[in-house]
Amino acid sequence: MIEIRELEIHAGDFFIKDISLTVSTGSHAVLRGDSGAGKTTLLEAICGVRAVSSGQIVLDDRDVTREAPEKRGVGWVPQDAVLVPSLSVHENVALPLRARGWSRRQMDQRTRECLACFGAEMLADRSITQLSGGQRRRVALARCIAARPKILLLDEPLTGLDPESRARVGERIEDYRETTQATILHVTHDPTDASFGKQSFVLQNGKIAT
Repeated sequence: MIEIRELEIHAGDFFIKDISLTVSTGSHAVLRGDSGAGKTTLLEAICGVRAVSSGQIVLDDRDVTREAPEKRGVGWVPQDAVLVPSLSVHENVALPLRARGWSRRQMDQRTRECLACFGAEMLADRSITQLSGGQRRRVALARCIAARPKILLLDEPLTGLDPESRARVGERIEDYRETTQATILHVTHDPTDASFGKQSFVLQNGKIAT
């Protein structure tokens, strides 16, 4: 479950306030809104890289508002699919596993599984600098699910993919949700992505509309 209670966030001259929403456990929710509405800012607050001024962030019945990002148990795909350019694709996907002390054998097996899930297994040995935008997105998604998080925060996860790939990758995200009963909050500007969600929200004029 993801529960946001009367959240207020200030980012320079920009702010959103009194934001409340609940994504049910195991649900896939889509959050839409105009560019600049604050969708990315809200995701950053939930995953812990953006400070909040007031309100609460509750994940699976645990108040994480003041917790460090690494303690929140969240898988995150940022809008720009941030990857480490000095590491290979395989090494990037293995990062969250290395941080959790997985053995090399476990990391290698899980990394291969995650890349294959998103049709990116052939990219394993490539440098990040050799990837297209769509390939970076697939790798970021593979890294996001590597440690089997129960909450996924996806910021424009299908950007840069052609229509056929969007459908296929969207199905893989749904497969992960169904298998793990993960809760997903998926930010998009594309109204067609709403078909992936069991819940739908719109961030408009600083407020959430369902």
